[in-house]
Amino acid sequence: MNRRPPEPLNAEERQLADQLARLGPHGEPSPTLDARILAAAHDAVVARPAARRKPRWPVAMGLAASALLA
Repeated sequence: MNRRPPEPLNAEERQLADQLARLGPHGEPSPTLDARILAAAHDAVVARPAARRKPRWPVAMGLAASALLA
């Protein structure tokens, strides 16, 4: 952890900070990028094959055999 107080910005750093502040909103993707990401996620879910269920008869046979032996 840095316990020293932050140094003040020099003139060039203040100018760059002002330019960055004028660029626009930060932290959110553009609507077109957001739509592309959502479309890719939707396509990935739709293209995924349905999960196959494992047969349950081996478990049932094992339980029946255990009960028979007991």
